[in-house]
Amino acid sequence: MDPWPLTHPGDPIEPNRSARAPVRTSTTVSDVGVPDLDGLVAAVPPGATLRITRAWKRFSPLVLSRPVALVFEGAGSIAMTDHATAIEIASSWVCVSGARLVGPGGTVQGDGRGIRARATSEAPFRGLRVSGCTITEFSRSALEFQHVQDFVVESNTVQDLGHAGVVLLSCSDGTVNDNTVADVHQPHGYGDSAGVAVSRDDARDSRDAPGSARVAVDRNRITGVRGSVGIEIRCGADLAVRQNRVQDCRVGITVLVSKQAVDLDAGSASGQVLVAGNHLERRAPLGPGSGIVIRGAGTAVRDDRQRVTATITGNTIVGFGGSSSDAGIRASRTHALVMSDNELHSCVRAAVSLAHCDGRTTVTRTSVHGVVPPEPGGQSVAIEVGAATSARVMATRVLPGVDGRRCSSGAVCASGSRLTLLANDWSGAERAIAGAGTFLRSGEQ
Repeated sequence: MDPWPLTHPGDPIEPNRSARAPVRTSTTVSDVGVPDLDGLVAAVPPGATLRITRAWKRFSPLVLSRPVALVFEGAGSIAMTDHATAIEIASSWVCVSGARLVGPGGTVQGDGRGIRARATSEAPFRGLRVSGCTITEFSRSALEFQHVQDFVVESNTVQDLGHAGVVLLSCSDGTVNDNTVADVHQPHGYGDSAGVAVSRDDARDSRDAPGSARVAVDRNRITGVRGSVGIEIRCGADLAVRQNRVQDCRVGITVLVSKQAVDLDAGSASGQVLVAGNHLERRAPLGPGSGIVIRGAGTAVRDDRQRVTATITGNTIVGFGGSSSDAGIRASRTHALVMSDNELHSCVRAAVSLAHCDGRTTVTRTSVHGVVPPEPGGQSVAIEVGAATSARVMATRVLPGVDGRRCSSGAVCASGSRLTLLANDWSGAERAIAGAGTFLRSGEQ
């Protein structure tokens, strides 16, 4: 397989070709009989292929400072004896293929990373590809890109990590696809962890650290982020999260705001986000947590902070919810949010919650199969509409659970909010509607 191509047929993101790749050479070198791996890398000409065939132990990063294809073969591997980065990419047009990287442990805090590429907004890296790698037991993350454009992260297996699997900060025009992320431990002292995170550095101003853009996260399998989120999106535009399988994470997928360093009450919300065709399932007892969370900026009802725009379609969600702040799908501070063709099974307390400040929301062709009360005798609801919200619910079915149990209410609307109901089936609810809000109904069963 050619390690250099940036895309293959069917890639949803077409790379920016404004910066040309260097001319690829036929030069191939290997580490056979070489005593010093750093010296070998420093001598490799741009555009060459470096083959790693031996098992190396290191305590400091292997730095790739020029365009090169680094290909691991046979017994080729790097084992880190300290909590440091194994491979530091310091150039555009670098490929890492088939790497086997092992850190000293992923259950403690530390600076251990498998692969890192850190550029700036003024001089971003371009054309990075990481594929077919196995990265385990690093105390921070398996892979971290910052200010990288035109990239591919595909078909890697990463597991036993401290804080995150794949982290993208201020990246654009790239794909994260067909990877496996397992067991992100989040030891004491770490904040929210994630299997895959697409975000920005919110300790810096958004002019220096903008949100990510035109990134697709597709067909990944993420399991065992028990303390936090399978896939996290914070501040970005034209982002897609599609056909992923997220299992036994406390929260499935989040689309959140990124705080501004100069004003923590302000924030940059994500825009034009697509969350489609994902399977989110939680059977382990992990405490309350939502399947999908969509949340914009602001702290008060009816403030003028930035809202999230997103489409949530074709997802299957099993077993999420729990507290008054959780549901199968939970949204707040959104504008023109569309939820369509989603299936929700055995969610706890609420299947869909429009918590507050959700303007012009559409919920259509949604199926709710049983909603479990949070405690014996507790209330359960299929569609919950909170304060300062206007929404339409159309062609949606609320059905009994597999045990025949019906939820307490089909739709609940808070005072001051407005809910339009068109051609819905509430047969799986003890009562169709409840609450002091304004209802408009047509073609209801």
